Amino acid sequence: MRAECPHCGFGFDASSGRAAQRTICPRCQLAFNAFAVGDTMDLSGARPAGPPATAGSAPAEAPAPAPAPARVQRFHEYRILGELGRGGMGVVYKAEQEPLERQVALKVILAGEAAGAEDIQRFLREAVTAAKLRHPNIVTVYELDVHEGTYYYTMEFIEGQDLGRLIAAGPLPLRRAVILALKVSRALAHAHGKGVVHRDLKPGNIIVDEAGEPMVTDFGLALDLERQGRSAAYAAGTPWYMAPEQISGPKEAVGPACDVYALGAVLFEMVTGRVPFEGSKVDDIFEAINSQEPPDPRSLRPEVDERLAAICLRCMSKDPEERYAAADLAADLAGWLARE
Repeated sequence: MRAECPHCGFGFDASSGRAAQRTICPRCQLAFNAFAVGDTMDLSGARPAGPPATAGSAPAEAPAPAPAPARVQRFHEYRILGELGRGGMGVVYKAEQEPLERQVALKVILAGEAAGAEDIQRFLREAVTAAKLRHPNIVTVYELDVHEGTYYYTMEFIEGQDLGRLIAAGPLPLRRAVILALKVSRALAHAHGKGVVHRDLKPGNIIVDEAGEPMVTDFGLALDLERQGRSAAYAAGTPWYMAPEQISGPKEAVGPACDVYALGAVLFEMVTGRVPFEGSKVDDIFEAINSQEPPDPRSLRPEVDERLAAICLRCMSKDPEERYAAADLAADLAGWLARE
């Protein structure tokens, strides 16, 4: 059987011989509803940037990226300085915008002039949604345009590394982890106030700059509730950070509480060095998220106190109604810092 990713449009063979359930796009790593993959869908090669390999196993290699285009030196008024990354929808370059003499992150639609109408619509929606947001801990979108038939947009360039790389070196000092989570929670509160749900918050989408400031990026799966409504929320995300309602709930259940769950999982990972629910197969991870309680962080790191453990676990409550609103989470994290 053939499947098509609802995010990047990539078609692939996902035959499993089982009834319809879940699959993972081999290009952009999106988890989405298609049909069962069960024990045949191994995610050991699709680990997100943040979580380390499961104990006793070798670190997994990411799937090979889409073939790179011919070496690009210039694009429109931008001098290309290097490639930062690529995903299902586009290629991101470090570039210099020569008229303004500033460095930017330049995202160009992956298919270039050959992009179809649906690809262009997804790309534009991503840029427009991100451009609604103006917050010191969210990467700013500068410009959206088309040049010689190729759509692109530019963002501020952040010199730093993603949070996943920091976690890979080991659990973070508790105070630093809480400060990072506090600033990300304030960024989420801003986004949610604008009607935007990120839906794919994870360490790989949080860049920590040279000053130690976290910057939320990559709104490729974001849901604009004001423009699209909850009915547009197809099941999607990165398995280790998906809330139960993203996995098995109705479309209408997907909302800001999903981002709070994801931030709780990120906070758990920052303080313990591992994701709350480990696994190499998508169905195993989803079964654990739906049916098991996350471990108490204190069982993995005794220096985590009761208050911080309670904050972390409340974020990951199975019931979205029991989770924090992002602003309330920020208040409790700030309170924890004030009492330390």
